[in-house]
Amino acid sequence: MITFDEAKIRDVADVKGGKRLPKGKQLLTTPNSHPYIRIRDLGKSKILELNSDYEYVDSLTQESIKRYIVSEGDILISVVGTIGLIGIVGKSLHGANQTENCDKITNLKRIDRDYLYYYLKSDMGQNEIKKGTVGAVQPKLPLKNVLDLKIKYPDIDTQRKIAKILNLIDGKITINNEINDNLCEQIKATYKRIINGSNNLKVTRIGDLPIYVTDYVANGSFASLKENVTLYQEPNYAYFIRNTDLKSGNFDVYVDEHSYNFLSKSTLKGKEIIISNVGDVGSVFLCPKLNKPMTLGNNVIMIEPEDEKLRYYLYSLFKWFDGYNLIQGIKGGSAVPKFNKTDFKNIKINLPLEKELEEFNNFVSPYFEKLIQNQDANKRLSELRDSLLPKLMSGEIDVDSIEL
Repeated sequence: MITFDEAKIRDVADVKGGKRLPKGKQLLTTPNSHPYIRIRDLGKSKILELNSDYEYVDSLTQESIKRYIVSEGDILISVVGTIGLIGIVGKSLHGANQTENCDKITNLKRIDRDYLYYYLKSDMGQNEIKKGTVGAVQPKLPLKNVLDLKIKYPDIDTQRKIAKILNLIDGKITINNEINDNLCEQIKATYKRIINGSNNLKVTRIGDLPIYVTDYVANGSFASLKENVTLYQEPNYAYFIRNTDLKSGNFDVYVDEHSYNFLSKSTLKGKEIIISNVGDVGSVFLCPKLNKPMTLGNNVIMIEPEDEKLRYYLYSLFKWFDGYNLIQGIKGGSAVPKFNKTDFKNIKINLPLEKELEEFNNFVSPYFEKLIQNQDANKRLSELRDSLLPKLMSGEIDVDSIEL
């Protein structure tokens, strides 16, 4: 039988906070040697590696915040807004800058790095993180509470066996993610060739396109939403899809059938374009198709094109191209950045001709279908991993009986 010890993070590791960008400094989209890691970069995969989604700081800014850099192998945990996203710094991000919204866990003692990563992602770890979270409008996990997080751990050899089992599953997820990264690069290249290469673009207001734009609050007043919508942490009739869930790929908030029916103006079927409009403004996703009904959560808007040719064009525009900057241009709020549907509908974009939209759609549709297949496969793998996590972490599964 496996025996477990218990300790606080402060007893087995060092924890250091990140640094806000100096006032007036901006992140750069042009790659240089100083990447800046933010919350939106966590939760996508176990190992954080540099990719085209990262932004950068210039050399002068780097000099002023150089004490807040990360090293390969550091564990990062998000501590503001979307709490509890976890990632391990990969080789390509060694020396990158760390946002104030993440803490790094480093210099581990008695604890295997991979074991700690999986423990923090497990229900036990996430429950500890929730206990330490404070604030309602803008949740935070203070540094002191990170240091006080409790972890349970067996001897180091058992830790490594547990981590090895889970790493095998994550390895397949990583391969699928790498394939998807390549598919995204092909989609972007096709966009540049067909859309950016066009001489026949016309300026069009988003609100004039044949699309349906809605959000959670379109279903009624805050009072009626509070009265008619109940959220559950345990499985129920329908998924309540939030920005957090789309980022992590873990969908664990639900509504009952009454709530789902009340939220009829924002139900989801899959493949809708979802954009975060509060906090992490501008994050863009294609809604997955899950195994039960779905409805849109708060702090995001949903776009459903009536013309199918617009779907992948608009997704690409807002995910990778001018649309992201256009959204940043309409956001307001100081403590919590946000934008509303009206301002979004008034955004003006460059729309290609019908034949160019059709050409683009014909080229990229197979890429998107493969992307979706890989995402579905990863969800199943993640469910397998997450079902094993508590059993491995509690000793219910005897790792010595598993041949690897």
